Amino acid sequence: MSQNTLDLGGSIYANGLNKPNDYKLVYNLADGYNAATTCFAAWNQDASDALGLPLMTGNDKYEFATEDVDWVVENITGNVQSGANLVLTYAGTNDFFRNYQTVIDSSGVQGQVIAHGAGTVTVAPVGTALVAGTNFIIGTYVKEFSYAAAFRASKGTTPLYTVPTKDYDYPQNFRGTSFLAATDFQDTYPMFNGKSWGHRQVDKAIMQMSIEKERQLLLGDRAVFNSPQGTTYTTASLAWAAKNRGGQYVPLNTTLTQTMWSNILQTQRIKKATRGGKRKIILAGDGFITYFQNNFTQQFVVTAGIRNTFGGQTVNGLDVRMWAIAGEEYDIIHLPFFDDPDYWVNDATTIPGYYGGKKSNSFFIIDPNLVGSVGNGVSRPPVQFVYWGQKGMNSKVINGMVNIDGTTNTGMGSSAGFQNTTDDVDGATVQFLEKVGNHIPTGKGITYVEVVV
Repeated sequence: MSQNTLDLGGSIYANGLNKPNDYKLVYNLADGYNAATTCFAAWNQDASDALGLPLMTGNDKYEFATEDVDWVVENITGNVQSGANLVLTYAGTNDFFRNYQTVIDSSGVQGQVIAHGAGTVTVAPVGTALVAGTNFIIGTYVKEFSYAAAFRASKGTTPLYTVPTKDYDYPQNFRGTSFLAATDFQDTYPMFNGKSWGHRQVDKAIMQMSIEKERQLLLGDRAVFNSPQGTTYTTASLAWAAKNRGGQYVPLNTTLTQTMWSNILQTQRIKKATRGGKRKIILAGDGFITYFQNNFTQQFVVTAGIRNTFGGQTVNGLDVRMWAIAGEEYDIIHLPFFDDPDYWVNDATTIPGYYGGKKSNSFFIIDPNLVGSVGNGVSRPPVQFVYWGQKGMNSKVINGMVNIDGTTNTGMGSSAGFQNTTDDVDGATVQFLEKVGNHIPTGKGITYVEVVV
């Protein structure tokens, strides 16, 4: 006589087949997001005690001003010899050079400005004779260098006057919702944190809204547009700031070499977006982390017989999550959003030696140190949350029939025993709303390397 050795009482598969509403376990396949949002929140929290963060505005946009470097650097488009002098023209119509200011060319030869106008500057020799075909060559740059007035009885020069650049960041109206049917509160469903399964729908809606917010804060455009509901704002992202606020955007269509990597880090360092601090953050997909470890860190483990560079006889594994070079330290943090196969569908890269999709091999480099301000000495995080009105999420329950306690009133002429409801559906709706956006005063501390093939 055959026997069934399957534990029908304890098997989730058997229970799932025979009693589909009586499952005891629900697998969570959606966790892993919010790595970037967690970093942003930490940076805001680190500075909040001293700065009184977060930012809040009662307007539909947050207005701010920036003051960048005022170096005069122009691309030379024309070079004509005029006696001992050179008459240079450059792209555009700027007129920021000043008389008696010294300038320098790409080979280090100096000259002195003796005349200037919109799109042109006349340069006299300083120590070295100037030759049109040799100095201040077309296609290179003429750059301000210093100022050299006559030693005796000098006269003044054109005064400097600058105004800050005004810009805006917008809080985005993120919304989420959850419907709770009356049957979701039956005991045939599994419990969730000691409550009925209907409460899980609330948490799931909040998680969905948080994921959507992280996508926008990482990759979204800052925009103002008209939708069927009216004027709509989307907030700035790291990618948008890297492309539009002086950051570094690298569209990658070939294998990342050591030279390219060094150039990316060098460009990031010299932008000098923040005050002090040598620690940087790399938010990356698993593909980049794998490639980085296989190609940039394995060389540091060198064996000699049974020994290796770490002094031991065996190396069980090396998972490098920090890169240090030229006095800078880069912490590598996995960004699960870039590795979501259900979102990045058909995203495979064709770059040889890369694993996974294009987004999985892309990454951000972020300088998390504070950005200084003019005058009052206050510094702020490189990514700061700006809220409309009250900080945090607003949530409300729209009552339906599920909120009625079931009592009836036999005296229909009286309103006693009846309860008010806003909906006749046998359930309730929970609504979530948060008006929050990124305030990114400068993109100089942000690099976005995006694999595009």
